[in-house]
Amino acid sequence: MHDFHIVVIGGSAGSIEALREIVAGLPPDLPAAIFVVVHLAPTTRSVLASVLNQAMTLPSVVPRDGQRIQTGRIYIAPPDYHMLIRDGIVRLSRGPRENRARPSIDVLFRSAITAGDNVTAVLLSGCLDDGVLGLTQVSHAGGFIIVQKPADALFPDLPQAGINRDHVDLQLPASDIAARIVERTYAQSSRVRPIRVNSASVAKANENEYGCPSCGGVLRQTDDQLGRFACLVGHTFGIETLLEDQASQIETALWTAARVLDERKRLLQNVAHRLSSRITQERVHEQVLQIDEQRALLDYVLGFGLFATNQPAQTMGLSPEQLLEMPQAVSDKNDLPGNGVA
Repeated sequence: MHDFHIVVIGGSAGSIEALREIVAGLPPDLPAAIFVVVHLAPTTRSVLASVLNQAMTLPSVVPRDGQRIQTGRIYIAPPDYHMLIRDGIVRLSRGPRENRARPSIDVLFRSAITAGDNVTAVLLSGCLDDGVLGLTQVSHAGGFIIVQKPADALFPDLPQAGINRDHVDLQLPASDIAARIVERTYAQSSRVRPIRVNSASVAKANENEYGCPSCGGVLRQTDDQLGRFACLVGHTFGIETLLEDQASQIETALWTAARVLDERKRLLQNVAHRLSSRITQERVHEQVLQIDEQRALLDYVLGFGLFATNQPAQTMGLSPEQLLEMPQAVSDKNDLPGNGVA
């Protein structure tokens, strides 16, 4: 619980300009502490504090671990570190990535829920869904939610994902967000409503288990309503990010299978002339034909992206049942790419 207002802001691709516009509209005596997470490459040296300081309003700093929080400051998460709010101080952590990100917007938002209704969360331009679950948790704790209007964002997927969760208080263009932050900061009393947070843990998770895309460990759904998945190591994913990672894993596995099939065919062809038995040579020939059929199926799937999360098999002329009829259903198609020898 805090006796000052907390503002947490998260963004990804395309959020820097929106963030500059927001900071430029904040008064230097704002009685709030502002925390910002923007996705950056781990090896990138963050110059975001310098960029925001050009607005000449509130000072922006990259905090050190354990630094005491002051109002009238903007704290910016350093690359490759999660930033958390804990008992009036800033904590930096190199804990597991969440939604493939460190710093993660979800981690920051989740750490702010102890402020109850004394927190305002803002989600800006970006891709996928890091920050969406955090918005839900802030909302459940009584906080106020502002999302950049998708039409105003350079990358609308992230703010749209927040809106789709149906817990957003305001959708605003970046030019109007600062005024609402100021209005809410001054209007907000220090009285905090009881926190209503779903505290489901991995131990009470859904019985359905999946493979963690980051470490290969067991991944379980930890909250049916929030759609959050976590492994025992601590890697955490929203639904959109998990589906994206699974699609990427499928593609990698398919290309690996294609390479192994090509290598097996070359090996069989190279050793065939050394085999004295006619029966053995015929068996090798049959295996080469089987490889050609299997490779043709892979060419079809890879060529049309049937593994992608947004590309149903039905639109490619084959039903899922036909695809399972390996491999004759595909080899019967006249327009099959890569038909015959791969």
